Amino acid sequence: MISMRGSRAIALGVAAVCVALPNPVRADEVPQPLALTVMLKVLTYDAEFARHGQGAFVVLVPYVPRDENAARQTVATAEGLEQKTILGRPLKYAAVPLAELEVRVAELHPSALLALRGTTEPSARELARVSAAFKLYTLSLQPELVEQLLALGVGTKEGRPQVVINIAAARASGADFKPTVLKVARTVQ
Repeated sequence: MISMRGSRAIALGVAAVCVALPNPVRADEVPQPLALTVMLKVLTYDAEFARHGQGAFVVLVPYVPRDENAARQTVATAEGLEQKTILGRPLKYAAVPLAELEVRVAELHPSALLALRGTTEPSARELARVSAAFKLYTLSLQPELVEQLLALGVGTKEGRPQVVINIAAARASGADFKPTVLKVARTVQ
């Protein structure tokens, strides 16, 4: 069980990283490296984390043809993060065409799907469907998709990063986030 100290550590860590980062994105967007780091940290507070695979923790970044470069840049950003493991599992990332998502899920055995900024609602619906079918986390760099369909993202509140969790989508993916994380997150049903 996470103590109050644990939830404060999440909030303080987010604030410290936020202060240290330049602001190269819109004021209402969380910089991609920070969003990825925060989402990975929040996943460690899932009571069902062990049920999301063994071995490498693979994050697939599905893309439609027009977003292939953005997907590859996101993978490069993720691979450049300081965090290389999650709860002892090595982190790996792969950009995959959305049209091949189910085949790639069967081949690569991922633990999570990451929606890019600019992902359309139909594409997000496909991610949510595959996530529920294969019990994969859905992470989003676009918090409004979390409010509608996906499980986890990072938005802003008063100019600061805020974890956003869609409880129904999280449950559909087999996640059960601990109450201390839910207290510091903005949750939607």
